[in-house]
Amino acid sequence: MQYRFFRFLYTDLKDIVHLYHDRNYRLRHKWEMILLFILIVRLSFVPLTRLKFQKWCSVWNYDPISVFMINEYDQLYYYLFVICLMLFILGIIATNIFHFTTPVDTCTMLYPYDLIVRNFDQFQQCILDDDQKKRIWQTRFDHNMKWFIGRGHLPRMITEFACRIWTDCQYRLYFDHIDKQLMNGKFRLVYFPYIEFRARRYLIILQILLNSSFFVLHVIAFPIMCLLFAQYYRGLAEQFHMNRWYNKIWFAIEVITLTDAVYTSVECGLLGAGMELIIGAFHYFLINKWNPSLKSIRIQMNAINTSQRRRCQMNRELSKIHRDHGRLSKIYRKAFSEAWGSILLVYLMISIPMNVSIILLLRSGILETFEYMSGFVGIVVHTIITMVLIVPMCFEVETLHQTKKDLPAIVPNIRHIRLKLKYDDWYGRLIHGPKYGPVIATLGSITYKMALESIEESLKELHFRWYRFYRNINVFSRVRFQ
Repeated sequence: MQYRFFRFLYTDLKDIVHLYHDRNYRLRHKWEMILLFILIVRLSFVPLTRLKFQKWCSVWNYDPISVFMINEYDQLYYYLFVICLMLFILGIIATNIFHFTTPVDTCTMLYPYDLIVRNFDQFQQCILDDDQKKRIWQTRFDHNMKWFIGRGHLPRMITEFACRIWTDCQYRLYFDHIDKQLMNGKFRLVYFPYIEFRARRYLIILQILLNSSFFVLHVIAFPIMCLLFAQYYRGLAEQFHMNRWYNKIWFAIEVITLTDAVYTSVECGLLGAGMELIIGAFHYFLINKWNPSLKSIRIQMNAINTSQRRRCQMNRELSKIHRDHGRLSKIYRKAFSEAWGSILLVYLMISIPMNVSIILLLRSGILETFEYMSGFVGIVVHTIITMVLIVPMCFEVETLHQTKKDLPAIVPNIRHIRLKLKYDDWYGRLIHGPKYGPVIATLGSITYKMALESIEESLKELHFRWYRFYRNINVFSRVRFQ
């Protein structure tokens, strides 16, 4: 486990590729898997020893987690048991897939490494010096100031303040501090070297948004974890004599172990969701760029027979689209067969019982306010990860096969025999060949509809509980004042 807030995807993916064969790196992740397995064994003490072999094997009485869950949540134990069990199993399998079984010398990991790590490093190497950045900022500020003065009638101070804020936003969003000529000339991506600057800029912005969301999740989860561990300490205070110094040291180790296990499991889910979202956004940008080109070529196919110059230009454009689409399809199929297929299958198999358990836990009606908040945050994070994993894959499959709509009008009019055979073969594979990924339409629709409904009901319940809490405080303050 490594706590990263602002470069989560960058640092994790860089470590996976660069430290894959490092002995300490592999030992660290093996130790995380061992800790997760130990917690699964500890969670299994109650079902195995309390219910079946209580008379001669009451091991659960000596395990603090089992004692706490039975004493505090006896009616909800099996819901909590399924949630924790599925979470830790997901952490073990995802850690094994990301850090051990997936090869790092193929496009499965090198392609997202190219989009996330190499792209970010190249942006850092193309930053302009201070004088150039000030000159570009001042030029944009002068242009915006003229626009504000011409369209507004506000005082000069307010206009200048608003113009400075608008200029700063434009300066950062358009990456004016980056040398675009150097980026397009010397620093290029490996898999798609001729991609334009705008697409790479969108990747950086999306990566920044994901890292910011990850930081917000830390901020929300930290007080909830503190409250849960405080309740855990209070529940064990009497039975295990927590006032003794060695028990306090043991409790500190217990807190570190549980935090590491939960963080490792959630981190693997967020890593997979973030990588898939960035890859899907990049593919969506590329394919949306190709489809208008194919449509314009389809409309102008009559000119291919009359103008030699236009025919050569169209042939070059069609060859480029065919090459890039074929490369993108090969990357997607190889990555799905090596890693993403197993990741998606395992995640869906584990997430459905975990999701149902969280929903039943939230609808039990016997949880306290902060326990509702922890369950609510869990179902929201779990639903978001699932949607981010499934929806980009579905859009990629759909958009990769959209080009077949424009090919029937293009193929008969191509005079270049080699290019015509290429496009004829391409059209045949798109129509009759295998899909380039999963087609997921209704999988999990029932459970995730229940998840969204439970989120809405939990929001109403939380609003009612906070309203009652503040009303009791106001009543207490009035009585005390009187």
